[in-house]
Amino acid sequence: MVKGINPLRKRIVVNKKLQYLITGFFVGIVVVHAIFALVIFQLFTQGVLAEVSQLSAGPKIAMTKGILDQSQVAILWVVAFSVFLVLFAWLAGVIILHRVAGPAEAIKNYLNQVKEGQRPARHPLKFRDGDFMQETADGLSVLAEDYLALREKNK
Repeated sequence: MVKGINPLRKRIVVNKKLQYLITGFFVGIVVVHAIFALVIFQLFTQGVLAEVSQLSAGPKIAMTKGILDQSQVAILWVVAFSVFLVLFAWLAGVIILHRVAGPAEAIKNYLNQVKEGQRPARHPLKFRDGDFMQETADGLSVLAEDYLALREKNK
């Protein structure tokens, strides 16, 4: 195991601004989709009811009641599924983005320590398996090593 890396990091939300902003964008898309689905369903139901209204009185009443009952059940399912999708999108987004936000936070802290002329505690900078930006971290580790050596030489 690489020094300074916790493979079972407990904190999922590492950078609220990054994780919530991007996740919120995708949740917004899901919400718009859900609203669109409800509007389309309502338009479809109204179209069917308009066709049924042209029938004679007996069949019209029976069919209208059946259509309205079925549409209410379908709307409940659409709403329930939409709520599930919103919650899933939010949770999945935050969890997936912690694989980006964690490394971004580590890079920020690493660069702040290098800027102060300190050898960072996590040098060379390594991330957990599955985290993004490992190539960037490798490049920054080499750059930091060269910078710190040059800074030491110029003292």
